[in-house]
Parts: sequence; structure tokens; C-alpha cells
Amino acid sequence: MGTYVYKVTGKVVTDNQGRKANLLKYAYKLGGFSFDEREAMSETGCYRADKYVETSKNFTGRIAMEAGGSSTHWNRGSITDYGFDDRVWQYEHKPKAERLTRLIRQNTAFHCLDAMRTETRDGYRPSVDVREPEMVEIADAYDAMMQEHGDPRRAFRYGEAAS
Repeated sequence: MGTYVYKVTGKVVTDNQGRKANLLKYAYKLGGFSFDEREAMSETGCYRADKYVETSKNFTGRIAMEAGGSSTHWNRGSITDYGFDDRVWQYEHKPKAERLTRLIRQNTAFHCLDAMRTETRDGYRPSVDVREPEMVEIADAYDAMMQEHGDPRRAFRYGEAAS
């Protein structure tokens, strides 16, 4: 338990959206009363990571904890685990969740994605015309949610996708 600091490395990976991002590497854990953060930053290379971000042409402007994982934009050499998680939520996941909720409210009788699971009778599954991109986005989110909850139901898709 605690707060961990990660530093930016020169290794470039691809995130879960296909974007390039610099990989983060564990640097140190923020400590107790006798902890000297300047010393920890120096000993772990965080100051060098700051310089790398400022001067390297190989810095992508994005950071990721792992290849294939979430990434976020960033412009410093180190970040805490909480800072990374907050940025990913604020700039990557929250806008998508807000957009999806807006689409659900505009195109269905439900007020949010979870209501499509919790406020329906057994056997319900939405019918989706795949000619409407917004409905396909809702169906994809519904299918992912149901899979995550171990429910075999998936959206019923009909129509022909526009080519």
C-alpha cells in the first residue's frame, strides 16, 4: 500500500488504441518521515527522465504502464500511480463513458449502459440496426458489459452495415 512513482523511459510501446506511448518504469515508493524525495529522484534517474522528456525527439507525448494498456498524454519525466490513473480516467475513459451515456439516452429508453442490464427482465437483449453507427457503438458496449458480468446475452444485430 502506498504511492508509487514511475519514470518515463525511452522504450516506445503501442497502447490499447494503437497509439505510440513511452513506457513507464517503477522508480520508487513515496516514504515516511525521513524520506528525501530529491534524493530518491536523483538516485532512481527521475531527473534524467525529466531531461529526456524535455529534449528527446523520441518522446511521444504519451505514457503507458504497459504495452497494450491504457495511455495518457504527459509532459514530465515522472508520475505517481494515482496521477496516472486519474489522467487515464479524466482524459481517456470519462469522455467515452459520457459520450456513450449521451448516445444511450438519445437512442434508447434507458438512461445509462448499466440500466440495460439491471432494469430489464431475464432474456432481454437490445435490437440494433447496424446501419446506424451510434447503435453499433451502444451494442458493442452492451456486449462487452455482458461478457464482463459473465452473462451470455449479446445485442441482436440486424440490417446491413454501410460499406
